[in-house]
Amino acid sequence: MKRLLIDMLPGGTYAVRLEGTEELLVSGTREPLRDGASALLAQDYDPGVLMTMRVRGRSSDTHARGPIGDFAKSVDACLRRAPWVPLPHECDT
Repeated sequence: MKRLLIDMLPGGTYAVRLEGTEELLVSGTREPLRDGASALLAQDYDPGVLMTMRVRGRSSDTHARGPIGDFAKSVDACLRRAPWVPLPHECDT
């Protein structure tokens, strides 16, 4: 299993490092889990290897373990779009 360590940077962005090696994978990201997983895939890690993420200095992970390939998927690919439909509104007048 691989664990990403994140550090908060100015402006609400994060630096992502690989635990154990302290290798900087991504800097200045607003989506550390997805971008860190994508960086691991770019380094030829197996998409089925489990990973998680932790804020540096904390004792618990911020996400449940899951395959690198699942975390690297685009958020847009997971969202389904549908036309907006207003909720029915009932008046008691």
